[in-house]
Amino acid sequence: MYGYDFRASTGLFHPVPAMNYRILGIMAMIAILAVVAFYYQPPADEGAKMKVTEEHNTVLDVASGARTGPIPESVSRASNAFAVDLYSMLSRGEGNVLFSPMGIFAAFSLVYEGAEGDTAEQLEDAFGFEPDDILRASDVVRMVSTLKGPDGSVRAASSMWPPEESSLYDSYVSVVRDVYRAEIKTAEDGGDRIGEVSRWALAGTGGRVADLMPPGGADPGSGTILGSLVRVDGVWENQFPVESTSKGEFWNGTSYVPADFMALTGMFGHASDDLAQVIRMPYREDGISMLVVLPYGRGGIDSLEESLSVGMIERWRQDLVPENVNVHIPKIRMAAGHHLQQPLRSLGVADVFDGASSDLSGMGPAESGRIYVGAAVHGTYLEVNEYGTGGAAGSGGAAGAAPEPARKFVADHPFIILVLDEGSGSILLVGRVADPA
Repeated sequence: MYGYDFRASTGLFHPVPAMNYRILGIMAMIAILAVVAFYYQPPADEGAKMKVTEEHNTVLDVASGARTGPIPESVSRASNAFAVDLYSMLSRGEGNVLFSPMGIFAAFSLVYEGAEGDTAEQLEDAFGFEPDDILRASDVVRMVSTLKGPDGSVRAASSMWPPEESSLYDSYVSVVRDVYRAEIKTAEDGGDRIGEVSRWALAGTGGRVADLMPPGGADPGSGTILGSLVRVDGVWENQFPVESTSKGEFWNGTSYVPADFMALTGMFGHASDDLAQVIRMPYREDGISMLVVLPYGRGGIDSLEESLSVGMIERWRQDLVPENVNVHIPKIRMAAGHHLQQPLRSLGVADVFDGASSDLSGMGPAESGRIYVGAAVHGTYLEVNEYGTGGAAGSGGAAGAAPEPARKFVADHPFIILVLDEGSGSILLVGRVADPA
């Protein structure tokens, strides 16, 4: 196809190829689309969703390729510091104390995955969470493999109950279920969220922790309910002979109460300092052990608790040496349920529990109001008997007869127990035994 061009030099019209107008149209369209793409910004809500989805996908991708293994040192250090801080809050009252710092740490990690702004900073300060998505994802896989292994001694569970009208991002739900192995339940699952949480706790602790959220108790309002459970089911490496268990008396701080005392003479890791003596009672599986920390004198628990620190616990572990010890320790049965809002507020975690200031925009859009945690509950159960913890009998020999011991360890007054992951030193469970029954 040709057009004509007039040339003054010849005074004639000369034929020239004409431009292909179809090509010109395509080029113009491409130019327009390029300009639109350069200047277009998605709506604010859609942009926020794209941002958090990218972050969640990063966690999912890293976690899918991460190897299981011992709890990382960074997680252990952060969780243990939180353990001591929370113990100082919960031990101010009388009686027994029992909780799993690592279980609570794992549960609030779910919340941190969706936290932004000041809410995220408060959680970082209290728990020591790793803000980098890539590093945190790898750490979480190793933490969860210890807490939620199918055949492990430690059994932990975490669940979230958002209100019926709450809408969560699909990417966030995937992180909770696939990385943390936690459950997300909605009101449609059972209608009554409060009743469902209590039934979940009852089932998860073999019927030992009842009424974790009793009717007429804490009202979660329109907030999400966060729940965590931990129990330890392990067999002692050296079991106590059943025939050696005898009746005795335990000083509970105000009076003597009856208790069944187990007895065993054998080699135990032993340490001591100015406040207490410590023995290590290893479990047969999983590299888990229990430290029993016995203060000197029946009223020594107060000084011990005032001085308790992460450094002190680590020194006990490092100072343990095998010694021949005559151990007398009561059989223990303790169940505990905690509402965590107040103690965590005392540790600086405030916004996440406040529907007016919570920023959990990484969980889902705030179309029907801010997402916040209306109730955070934690249940633990511990039974210590001749076989181990949890009441499961096992075969195997207790430590045999030994020479006259150089040490006596008679736990007949309040003491502290610490269930530890040996590989990392992480505190899986901590408690004060003030009344073993």
